[in-house]
Amino acid sequence: MNETYSVDLPDFVFEESEEKRVKSTITGRVISIVKREGDYIDSNEEIVMIESMKMEVGYSAGVPGKIIKIFVHVGDRVTEGQELFEIE
Repeated sequence: MNETYSVDLPDFVFEESEEKRVKSTITGRVISIVKREGDYIDSNEEIVMIESMKMEVGYSAGVPGKIIKIFVHVGDRVTEGQELFEIE
């Protein structure tokens, strides 16, 4: 039987720059992207959901802002440290 679990992991890792680039903390597959480039977001709004080993991990920016670039697509395989999206 396949079961899917959600876990709370640190949901953002920023590069040092004026823009904030959120990176994946796990290796897995992008299963959903719920926002678009140009959208304004609150700090806790999930933007990208990644599935890894039957767990779903949602990524938010951790701060409010505007999404200026999404680097992944649904179905993409991602690795730990890979950039997911950028906000300003």
